Amino acid sequence: MGYTIVELPEQHLIGLAQTGLLNDDPACGAKIGAVWQKFNTPGTTDAIPDVVAEPYACFGAYYDYDLATNGYTMLVGCASTAASAPEGMARTTIPAGRYAKFSIQGDCTTTVGQAWLDIWNDEELLAKRAFTVDFEAYLPGEDMANASIDIYLALK
Repeated sequence: MGYTIVELPEQHLIGLAQTGLLNDDPACGAKIGAVWQKFNTPGTTDAIPDVVAEPYACFGAYYDYDLATNGYTMLVGCASTAASAPEGMARTTIPAGRYAKFSIQGDCTTTVGQAWLDIWNDEELLAKRAFTVDFEAYLPGEDMANASIDIYLALK
């Protein structure tokens, strides 16, 4: 799977977070799916202040990596210029820096899941990762079966 190297400015995300995720946990996919399902509940995005909707409508971010346990935190949300998150939500920062950008097209669940499997199995890429904040960025659109998605991996 090919990628390009890009420089990104710092940006902030506000949304719903799930801590304590472990890739080796058989329920990990279901836990991530539950966060997305809750995020897609009517009114959730309306509760996020000062949303920046361009170029991406929403994000799935992975951060607070614990490489000893393969654990991390995941946040599903929107870019926002607000200084803090409303009660019940979390805020995280995507640091400025170099990222590997993968552009994919397809189903939001299966295509993204397969892309992450390919990324995790790429040992050369693994050696370049910074493990700060990695994220999926979803372009606006209603067709979740054929979405345009960019995946960004923080690089050392």
